[in-house]
Formats: sequence, C-alpha cells, structure tokens
Amino acid sequence: MEVVGEVSDRGWGIRIVYPVPDNLLKNQENLNVNKDLFESKWKQIRSQTTEWWSLMVDYDLSKVDKADVKLDKYVTMLRVKYGYTREEAKKEIGKRVAAYEAEQKSSVNPV
Repeated sequence: MEVVGEVSDRGWGIRIVYPVPDNLLKNQENLNVNKDLFESKWKQIRSQTTEWWSLMVDYDLSKVDKADVKLDKYVTMLRVKYGYTREEAKKEIGKRVAAYEAEQKSSVNPV
C-alpha cells in the first residue's frame, strides 16, 4: 500500500494524507464512485463522514438520509462546504471508501 494524495480543507489549512491500495492506483477511474456503489455502502460512508470531513455534521447527514439520490445530495454538500467540483467530490469519496475498506480488510486479516 502506498500513501497518495493530499487533500486540504480549503481555507482551513488542514492537510489529510490517506492510504490507497496499490491495485486502485493503477486505474484512477476506479476511484470515481457511482450511485449504486454509494447507496450500497451508505451506512459505512455515513459512519465515517465526520472523521473524513470535519465540516460535515449529523444535520447534513440527516438531509442525505432523506434524499432520493443520496450521492447527489452528498456531493452537493461537499461542493458547498469544501469547494470541490462534482468530479473532485466523487473521486474523493471513492478514495476514502477504498482506503477505509482496505483498512478494514487488513484489520480482519492481518498479514
């Protein structure tokens, strides 16, 4: 596993570096999350959101819970709070979900 990317919370000066599994580094397109993947992993994403993005709070997540298309609402909130483009937001979600899943797999099956 390799550490890639630095994300700064724009205007806050916070730098976050996170690991992404090597197999995902080869094809960055895999990191762009789609609606079906997001919906299937919503509970995991919701539980990690405030850790990943400090400006997202439970009130914001309750709005996403009520939305018909959760990914669109979540992306819109990231755009408003962090200034991401739509594609940047989707890619960031994909990276963080991939890193979280890799972390979960390594804690269940230590090498």
